[in-house]
Amino acid sequence: MVQRIERICRAALRVPESFMGIQLDRDLLSRVFTVRQRGWDYLFRSDFPGNGSISPLGRIIMDRIADEVYLHLRHNELVDMLEYVQPEYIIQNSSLNRLIEYALNLADLVNRLMGGDIGFRCSPPGKTVHIRIGEPIKVRELFS
Repeated sequence: MVQRIERICRAALRVPESFMGIQLDRDLLSRVFTVRQRGWDYLFRSDFPGNGSISPLGRIIMDRIADEVYLHLRHNELVDMLEYVQPEYIIQNSSLNRLIEYALNLADLVNRLMGGDIGFRCSPPGKTVHIRIGEPIKVRELFS
């Protein structure tokens, strides 16, 4: 299964790398970071003035390029999510918390594959938050 995940990751990264003209022969993590940085460079261009002096056609072209880059960065997100779906993570320590975390990571992966993002993360029912106002914790005293 690990080899299959790695093949999927390599294939998925070739898509944005090809679009952005990146030719690297490095490990997956370096490739993910390089694609992410290049994508941000495309999205947040420093070579265009931000004062509104771009023609309407220029703005449309820039928006189109940004849309394409966003779609290509989704491949990068897939690879990033697959890093959290390694089977040995739950084999090493199959505690209840790890199994729940692994199941949530799988749900995140499926959500991303269906076009969602982290804003639509699965939230199991029955969770509540309690905020209690009390005496502040004196951190400096704890470290002395």
